[in-house]
Amino acid sequence: MSYKISIPKPCHESWDKMTPTGDGRYCSVCNKVIYDFTNLTNRELVEKIEGDRNLCARYRQSQLNTDLYSNKSRKPLRLAVILTITSSAFLTQSLSAKTENDNKTEQRFGMKEDSKQSETEIQQRPEAKDTIKVSGIVEYEKKGMAGVLITQKGTHNGSITDEKGEFHLILIDNLPVTLVFDYLGFKRKEIVLNEPNSKLDIKLEESETILMGEVMVVKQNVFKKLIHSLKRKK
Repeated sequence: MSYKISIPKPCHESWDKMTPTGDGRYCSVCNKVIYDFTNLTNRELVEKIEGDRNLCARYRQSQLNTDLYSNKSRKPLRLAVILTITSSAFLTQSLSAKTENDNKTEQRFGMKEDSKQSETEIQQRPEAKDTIKVSGIVEYEKKGMAGVLITQKGTHNGSITDEKGEFHLILIDNLPVTLVFDYLGFKRKEIVLNEPNSKLDIKLEESETILMGEVMVVKQNVFKKLIHSLKRKK
């Protein structure tokens, strides 16, 4: 089973003027708690929807009008994918054996290259006597952000913030260096570091449009969707 959510009538009250609560912020105009779902994964968002479909909350634009699959629909979804692939095979011509072999060779080569890159992509240089350490915290609305990627620009040297939003990084070049802070749904931030042993306090800003209001939830059947898709191909 999948869901698609939308906000027919977005709320234009100021989020910043609402009173913070444990789960969100209290709106005195609507006399209710407005939840903040902007940092939820699609899976977590589905769990919230299945628990209560009348929630008033904040959402990223990318969370709306897109297919959201529940954990219960995982197996049917896999089967649906298999059926789609099988059906498509009868509707298209097969590639030649030579092309398939070439593609497989390129794929294996690409996997090896990707594997090598992933191993070096986020790594720390072994600490030496003259290393320069950088530490700090990344926040949004005075809360630490976990999972923010910090990289030393122009290198594969980097780190990731912990559950408190804190990070530690050992630089591999002499100062000054540029640090880049990346997190999905937020504007990339770059800062130039001129002093050693710096304790940084980084504030990130949202890059996506944020909408607030009560959602309309559309429940979709994965198999019906698949059948409709196959009919359109024919």
